[in-house]
Amino acid sequence: MSRATGVKSRLSRYEGAWEAINRLIRSGGSWSGFERNCFFAGAGDFRFVNQSAISGLDYLEDGRGLAVWDYDRDGDPDLLVKNRNAPQVRILRNDSRAAFHRLKVRLEGSRSNRQGIGARVVIRHGGKRRVKELRAGSGFLSQNSPELFFGIGDSLKVDSLEVAWPSGLVQVFRDLPADREVFLREGAKKPSLRPFGQRSGQEPAPSAPVFSRASPDSRRVWLLDPVTLPGLQLRDLAGKRSALLKYRGAPLALNLWSPECSSCVLELSEWKKERSAAGSTLPVLIVTDESNRGSEKTAELVRKAGFPAAFAGPEDLLALSVLVEEVVRWPRGLRLPCTLLLNSAGDLVRIYEGRVGWASLSKDAADIPVAPRGRLEKGLPFPGKYYSSDWFRNEFQLGVSYLEAGLPAYGLEAFERTLLLRPGETEALYNIGLIHLRAGKLESARKAFERVLEVQPEFIDAAANLGVALARQGQLEDSYRVFNKVLELRPGHIESLINIGNIELTVGAPERARKRFEEVIRLEPGLVAGYKRLGAVCRSTGDLDGAREMYEKAAALDSKDPELWSNLGVILAESGRFKEARKMCETSVRVDPGYASGHNNLGLVLQALGEADGAISAFQKSISLDPAEPAAYLNLAKLYTRIGSEGRARSLLRSYLGREPGHPGARKLLNQLDE
Repeated sequence: MSRATGVKSRLSRYEGAWEAINRLIRSGGSWSGFERNCFFAGAGDFRFVNQSAISGLDYLEDGRGLAVWDYDRDGDPDLLVKNRNAPQVRILRNDSRAAFHRLKVRLEGSRSNRQGIGARVVIRHGGKRRVKELRAGSGFLSQNSPELFFGIGDSLKVDSLEVAWPSGLVQVFRDLPADREVFLREGAKKPSLRPFGQRSGQEPAPSAPVFSRASPDSRRVWLLDPVTLPGLQLRDLAGKRSALLKYRGAPLALNLWSPECSSCVLELSEWKKERSAAGSTLPVLIVTDESNRGSEKTAELVRKAGFPAAFAGPEDLLALSVLVEEVVRWPRGLRLPCTLLLNSAGDLVRIYEGRVGWASLSKDAADIPVAPRGRLEKGLPFPGKYYSSDWFRNEFQLGVSYLEAGLPAYGLEAFERTLLLRPGETEALYNIGLIHLRAGKLESARKAFERVLEVQPEFIDAAANLGVALARQGQLEDSYRVFNKVLELRPGHIESLINIGNIELTVGAPERARKRFEEVIRLEPGLVAGYKRLGAVCRSTGDLDGAREMYEKAAALDSKDPELWSNLGVILAESGRFKEARKMCETSVRVDPGYASGHNNLGLVLQALGEADGAISAFQKSISLDPAEPAAYLNLAKLYTRIGSEGRARSLLRSYLGREPGHPGARKLLNQLDE
């Protein structure tokens, strides 16, 4: 009897635990509250790399299944994630803009099973061979669609496609165009080819559209979560800065328009009439391109519209376009007119593409939801039951999109907002460090990379860039230690080998540096940097023939690198071969006319050849391209002194010292002239 009681007690505890788990799941939580989905990408060398954070798949959810399918029929694989908790299903559409061609293959068996499970497909293109098998049972609680996806790089066609069916039949088809869905029926003489996005006649179309819009020329959407606008630099008609901050405290309609857009002009005219009739107080700011600010036509249209106007530069307009595209993923991009409805805090809550009536706009402004549940009811395009209102804006991905668009300042804002939502997010910290590093803010970059490593000590790229930041700060010992740590974690890390070699060369250990660069060449024979740096080692030890050999090998790999040709010129000049050196330096500035050091070195060679006028022109060109670099100033001042133009030399040196007062070489030379 006591044993029975004990069993019953254990069952009760078990059932109670399950009930607790179910309550947690029904409330939108995960089993532990700490688990994230993981995604590992093949590195191409039988290793896998953790890409969880940057892939967007690392949700705090209990993922139970992952299926691959072509959701939008564009030929690339999309993902469907099945979760144990809410949301039960996530559809992740692949919107990468990779510039490669692809092929999608669908099979239908006749003698074999109908879906062609077990078939082996081999394609050949551009001298390459790719093999895939159609399999059943892709994973737990999931099944991939019966499609085979092939990336074919730059190839515009597939030379051959071979299908080995389970029945034993082998079929071969040749010269198939790229970017097609290939439908193969077992035993058919030829395949059916369809451009991506088109449905076959065999596939039934949906009986009714899932969503409907009032007009094919307009789109509008409520956002589930308000979005912070990028820090726009707007100006008014007079050119004075116009800040959005003054509009905070009440909703604002931010209208993007153009004087050349007839629909835009018509919308503003209708707004003026309807606003006056309704007696509405909704503030409006109309924004157009900065290039229109001086136009009389623009000024007249602004006057007629009767709304305050502001002008945005190309970067601000691009940032707004990136924001809208990232938030709503409209496939055909942003179109004018476009109106952004901001809440009283200045955050974006609704987007209207195309003309919108003033009455609708005013009603929406008066009914902006505040609570998550209200935003959800507005934002969902269909009725249903949602089991959680706990979501967050993916500021990280927005930051990545800004970076990809060449807008690092806006990316920095987004990554910093990411940290407010998820403190310690290493990928956001890492990107913040990169932005600061590229901007020359070395101390900020160092702190960001150190924070990354506190959370994730084996974050290789963060450690490597920390080493770069320390080296640029002159902390060579600390930098050396960091790069060696990277090599402990990842032997053969090319960037670290190069940077360690650079440090060893700088501190006067050329033979140790030589071994580093020789290892780089061994590991990456096609990497130009290895030969360039080994050439620098040879030059530092007086081995001019060896230096020339290394630079020539590097130039054979990359003939468009002006530094290589310039270095070859310097080596030849140091060997007394000035005519050959001249050709190399002339090649350098021909390859890149904006390469300042190339013009400076050309000037030195021309000076050695006795061509003073040509040398003067070359030095002056170098100064105009890089006014902060002292070498050309000093070389030109010395040349002026040599030909008896001490006054010009003094004037030139004083000009440079006005820019860099503490430069010892320029100061010393000027003092010598003044004695």
